[in-house]
Amino acid sequence: DASMETQAIEAPPEKEPPPPPDLHKLNISDFQFHLINSVDPKLSIQAELDTLDIDLSEGSIKFGRFTISNPGRLATPALFTLAGINVQLDPASLYSPPLSILDVQVRKPYVFLETNPETDTVAELVKVVETILDRLSKNTASTAAATPASPPETKTPPSLELHALRVDDIQLMLLDSTPTNAPAEPAMLAGIANISIQFEEGSLQVTDVSIRNPAGFTDTNLFHLGRIDVDIDPESFFSDQVAINRIFIDSPEINIERTGTTGNLTELQKLLISFVPPSPETPKPAPSKVPGSGTTNAPASLAELPVALEILIVTNLAINAILPPLDVASTNEPATGPLGSFELEKLNPMAYMDRESDAAPEEITLLAFDLLSVEPLKGVIKINNLQIGNPPGFANKHLAELQYFQLSLDPGTLLSGTLLIEEILVEEPSIAYERKIRTDNIKALQQIIGNAMVQREKAMDVAMEEHDLAEPEGQKVIIEHLLVKDGTVRAKISALPTAPVPLPTIEMTDIGKEEGGASLGEASTKIFSAFYDAVIGVVANATGVAGDALKGMGNFTLDALGNVTGTLGELVGKKGDKEAEKEPEKKKKKHRFRWLWWR
Repeated sequence: DASMETQAIEAPPEKEPPPPPDLHKLNISDFQFHLINSVDPKLSIQAELDTLDIDLSEGSIKFGRFTISNPGRLATPALFTLAGINVQLDPASLYSPPLSILDVQVRKPYVFLETNPETDTVAELVKVVETILDRLSKNTASTAAATPASPPETKTPPSLELHALRVDDIQLMLLDSTPTNAPAEPAMLAGIANISIQFEEGSLQVTDVSIRNPAGFTDTNLFHLGRIDVDIDPESFFSDQVAINRIFIDSPEINIERTGTTGNLTELQKLLISFVPPSPETPKPAPSKVPGSGTTNAPASLAELPVALEILIVTNLAINAILPPLDVASTNEPATGPLGSFELEKLNPMAYMDRESDAAPEEITLLAFDLLSVEPLKGVIKINNLQIGNPPGFANKHLAELQYFQLSLDPGTLLSGTLLIEEILVEEPSIAYERKIRTDNIKALQQIIGNAMVQREKAMDVAMEEHDLAEPEGQKVIIEHLLVKDGTVRAKISALPTAPVPLPTIEMTDIGKEEGGASLGEASTKIFSAFYDAVIGVVANATGVAGDALKGMGNFTLDALGNVTGTLGELVGKKGDKEAEKEPEKKKKKHRFRWLWWR
């Protein structure tokens, strides 16, 4: 018998799947994405990317010029342009997470805004977005009804490390074709030279920030600052609250300019309001209660916000102003003939100064300080060497210099409807009081600010009404204690100023408390009145002129030779000379001064 030996045949081993393709380089040129609106073709937009170069062996990704076009009703071709982006990766991290991005550089991101008699950029973009959302909702409605939505699987996003980010030459461009003399090309509205972030070190730096003046004003910039440095706790980047240890702002400069009818701040605000969509009608929230009287809809505490700031420091601030001259001309009858005019200017310095006030507006430093520190969590604001400039036409550069200013408030009320200020402390204020024929420098400054605020409010009311916007309610304030101490006053109501005279201590309590909170304008008026009365009292004692007379000294008269006559003798309680007694008494004019301040 033949026997057959059966041998087990081994199956061939399974082959391993081939490795994924090893991609080293990728290049894409002239990528375009078109969003066509068949209902309204003028709402169509497109995005274009010139080049995309990826070299994974070197860990580099380079984006070329990127552009998003504007809708067709806008004359500006582009809504957004970008010169390029360079990304540097750690090549080793491509195969072993976390992915490490060493550096990202963004060059020349430009955003273009436009407003014309027909429409504006924001209005057109809102239409584009509404069209897309409407189309998506119609296309997905049937699918959503047919298949019940299942909860999506939660996937942990890949870990990512970003070390450094730098953005250069950021610009917000504007084309405003509503005025008759509008420029044909967009001009820069705001810009930032550089933003640099080092995430590992927790540092952020912003340099050369500027906001340009609207057309028709003198200075190039409305606002400019040299540098902002921000120190952040690096570990807080991935927590519920980002902890900012310090913000340092160096050399901010604000240039305010007013003409007889408008101002640069007003024109800029009107322009920005024109881009704001109408606010939807929402029910008015219930009013919050006064601090200490219970809680109703209590606002979030500063310590609970997503960002917590330890301290803010501002150095070398200057607010400059170009203002129209006030009407402070002499109350005299004009001198006749060239001789009278010559003698008036030569012999009466006050009259000469008044004539100078009719000259072109001049630039003054309205407000400046050396150092400001703000500690929000403690509710403390401190200012060193605060200077308030004199209005145009007065001799001294500064109206007031405050060596030290401190404001202490309750941090818990900072976001509430009524701000509780526990104390305002002013130390060593130095006041340079100057008297002119119809006014003084304190009243003149208040009148300038009041006129500016009235004009601004009128313009804002018109702009808000045109765009159907609701005016936000202002925050009320309660000031528990105000103290001004160790001050001095130097008065000048004639050619020579007096020696410095001590200013009595000014102390006020519970401002706005009785009425459950006062507006900022009401509180400022009460403080200003007390301060002004104290200064006038000091000046009256130093010069012998009655305080009520100083407040309403619009009755001074000057003869052709520049001598003070008429009511001056009555004001100081002395009889004039015989010549003056023979002159008929001139009819006095009543002057009203309306106290206007910030609201």
